[in-house]
Amino acid sequence: MMPHEVSGNSAADVVALADGLMRPGHPLMVLFSHEKEDTEDVFVRTFIESRLANEFVLTFHGERVTSLEEFYDECIRVMPAVASYFGRNLDALDEVLGDRGVALATDSSKGSYWLWNHSDVLFAHDPIWFSHLFTVLVSDAQLRSGVRRVQLGRQPRIQPVFPIFAGKWESFAEPLSKPDSFLHRLHYWYNPMHMPDEGTGVRFVKVI
Repeated sequence: MMPHEVSGNSAADVVALADGLMRPGHPLMVLFSHEKEDTEDVFVRTFIESRLANEFVLTFHGERVTSLEEFYDECIRVMPAVASYFGRNLDALDEVLGDRGVALATDSSKGSYWLWNHSDVLFAHDPIWFSHLFTVLVSDAQLRSGVRRVQLGRQPRIQPVFPIFAGKWESFAEPLSKPDSFLHRLHYWYNPMHMPDEGTGVRFVKVI
């Protein structure tokens, strides 16, 4: 799969391309070439400012996240309502990502965007935990968006959720080039017998 390339001279053009590629429940990666790495934050601001009324953007600031514990710190920073009960584990993350008004738009007809900028920082420091977090975020987005069905219990109300990962192109170019990597295949390491690998349907933008 070849990346969709766009000039980084206009953040609005990058946002427009991203909007055209996004699909509920499927990850979009917006990756910046070395020459355009300094435009990532401008893209994030422009993206947030361009959302419609009642849409919801949950922004993880990845530049401060170099470990799993720091990611959990960031979860509490961006979702302060869960500070008193967030369990700082993947099951707890899965739970809070389903809360309307915390991680989802209160109006289920409106889009919810989980935007992790500078996601390459954690990937560079701890690729295993990054891949696990990527799996949880994308899997939850698929579940909320109706792309994936629960095996047992009640299916949650469907609403569109868009997981977006921004970062450096050079950090993710190799795993994106491998069709069996975690970016392309969700591997449910915690329950492999009952949850086979699933395709992510990832799409990616290279900002040049």
